[in-house]
Amino acid sequence: MASTVVSPQQQRRWFPRQWRDRVQLYDHLQDFDQQKQEAYDEMDKEGFGYWTVLTAGAGFFTGAYDVYAVNTVVPLLSIVYWNGKMPPKIQLTISMATLIGILFGQVAFGIMGDRYGRKKMFYRLLAGLIIGTIIFALISRGAQHSLNILSLIIFWRIWTGFFLGGDYPLSAAITAEFSPKKHRGRMLAAVFYGQPLGQITACIVSLSSTAALRNGITGASQKNCTGECLHSADVLWRWIVGFGAVPAGFALLLRFYIPESPRWLLEVERNPMGIDAAAYGADKWKDPLLEDDVEDGTGHGITDTPLQDFHFQEQPEQPEGHQLTNGRRSQVQPGLESWRDFWKGFRLYLFKDEPWTWNRLCLCLQFRDKHFFDGSWTDLAGLALSWWLLDFGFYFLIVNSFKLMTKIWAADDPDDVYIVIFQYGWRIIASTSLGAVVGGAIFIAMARNRWKLQLYGFLVLFVLFVVAGIVFIKLFGGRYFAIFIALYCLCHLAFNVGPNTSTFVIAAEVFPTKYRATCHGISAAAGKFGSVLTQILLSEAKINGRGVNDSQSHWLGWALIIQAFMMLLGAIVTLWCVPNPCGIDGKPRSLEDLGKGKEARQKMEREERLRMR
Repeated sequence: MASTVVSPQQQRRWFPRQWRDRVQLYDHLQDFDQQKQEAYDEMDKEGFGYWTVLTAGAGFFTGAYDVYAVNTVVPLLSIVYWNGKMPPKIQLTISMATLIGILFGQVAFGIMGDRYGRKKMFYRLLAGLIIGTIIFALISRGAQHSLNILSLIIFWRIWTGFFLGGDYPLSAAITAEFSPKKHRGRMLAAVFYGQPLGQITACIVSLSSTAALRNGITGASQKNCTGECLHSADVLWRWIVGFGAVPAGFALLLRFYIPESPRWLLEVERNPMGIDAAAYGADKWKDPLLEDDVEDGTGHGITDTPLQDFHFQEQPEQPEGHQLTNGRRSQVQPGLESWRDFWKGFRLYLFKDEPWTWNRLCLCLQFRDKHFFDGSWTDLAGLALSWWLLDFGFYFLIVNSFKLMTKIWAADDPDDVYIVIFQYGWRIIASTSLGAVVGGAIFIAMARNRWKLQLYGFLVLFVLFVVAGIVFIKLFGGRYFAIFIALYCLCHLAFNVGPNTSTFVIAAEVFPTKYRATCHGISAAAGKFGSVLTQILLSEAKINGRGVNDSQSHWLGWALIIQAFMMLLGAIVTLWCVPNPCGIDGKPRSLEDLGKGKEARQKMEREERLRMR
């Protein structure tokens, strides 16, 4: 093998190369589909993609920080703009504004990610998030209260939520498409782990900022916070929210650096450039002096040159059907299909080729259509419904209103501003964040069994919710009420070991590349719709004339028991409708096999069962 001279610049490389150009590896292959399969096989040989996880997870961390940071500053907003007496309906409106923005962002960016590429949307959404975070941290009533502060808060929370929502389908899709088959579940779970990390970071920043401004807010009550106290409270909430732009800026830099998803290029654009991107995670930590060169078949070594160092000269005219792309022969012309063809293909994927007519609709409503369950729409419906049931219960627990936290801890309602903010932060860490962080770490270690973790996670949550509800009703206000706090923390651990993480992971695997982000966005949006409903339930529902925040009310305990049956229904939906991304033997299937749809997957399962007999 001929040796290659390595330049001093290559010997002293401060930053690792993000991918090796392997254009010439597939020069001898004339068939595009064969080239594509070679690229997929090459990707499956790689190890755990730490760089991909960091790039996608940094944005997820930023989004989680932003959501939970706003939850922690609601008491401060109440002090600054409502004299410590924020009406419950306004607090509900602020919480729902973010969730509604996330809901629409998940669907919109999911569709745009499938149409225009992951990378193009990947950094745009973070740019929008940074703009929204900075402006929200700088909003003001204006001179003589000339601006409506509630309208500004709602607008910028919807704006920020819209871009936060887009990170769900795009992070999931690009991570799944860069992942080798054996590490795909753990890589997706590691990206989602940014959520509990962002949550606990928001609480830590809140506690640190509160301690730094302690002298200005200590001793003043919420309703009489004036002068230095009001100034410190105003500065404090802006610090906490504005800090969210820092990790967002770091994530934005990473996302400018990542190439387009290789599978999107090859499957959607049918662009041979995807073969280059397929090597994005390959050998990026190796020393260039220790790497062997690839021979081109003539005995001459091929220099491992970064993609940006190639200068593609004008190529001679080629026969029709054999155009050169990046100096490589291909029979495929890259390009996107029309919107009409996109939606037509999506409909065929979901419902096969059975036409939807009024007559068929009537038969479906009468449960007489024999083709009703044909197509892969049941996969999408199963994931969307399980995510809806999950978030209906999950956001029921993490609605971190101050009064609800006070009730959970069975404590008196403090009035000192410093005590209010500081206790609020560490109580959320103890009862919510620690369980979420531990649970997410356990899921990463057990990600190979992600479908089973979702099924049994729902069942465990069913039991925990029933027990927690009974404990709340029987021990509320008693000396042993700390048992409920322990159960509350266990619920968050079970959520993150089970369905809270698994819904994100499985939805990124089981759909074809062409519609992966769209289907993931629809599934996630169904979950956010459930979270909106549970917010309304917490705020408006009453039992015997008492709401959840009323003193001596046992409403929360009964609500937990009702939620338990939602978790049981989630287990049933998972068992019947949620596809398993792994085979009968427990090994993960390739994205290409999973993308063939429900009928092909069921055929593979039947064949595997026959072989195992």
